[in-house]
Amino acid sequence: METMSEHMNEQRIIMTTMDMGPTSLAKVMLDWEEAYRREQCLRAVIEKSVLHLGKTQNVGNVRASYYRGRKTYDYERVGKDAPEEVIQRHEIVRIDWKAVCEDAGVSIDEVPYSQSEPGVTVKLV
Repeated sequence: METMSEHMNEQRIIMTTMDMGPTSLAKVMLDWEEAYRREQCLRAVIEKSVLHLGKTQNVGNVRASYYRGRKTYDYERVGKDAPEEVIQRHEIVRIDWKAVCEDAGVSIDEVPYSQSEPGVTVKLV
């Protein structure tokens, strides 16, 4: 959380940018780079910690939202084993492999899937 004096310092920096020479501008740019790198480090620590906890965290005005990876079912891989007449009933311009599997009586547990990685987003709220 930003203190009043930090906010005032930022305001002074903003107000003096019109009068800034190359040396002062270079200093501000280097300060910004340092702050940006520090922020990226802190973000990485927060993301890794929240991934480990597996639960969204809220502290002050910061929210680190945890989200699970999504499953993507591969109906085509299993559906291709269905009888040809079942496949043809669902054939359009493309084959609806999910419908093929459902019609062929394939259980969801038999359908292979890929799992994306869980992730975290960090933002000020």
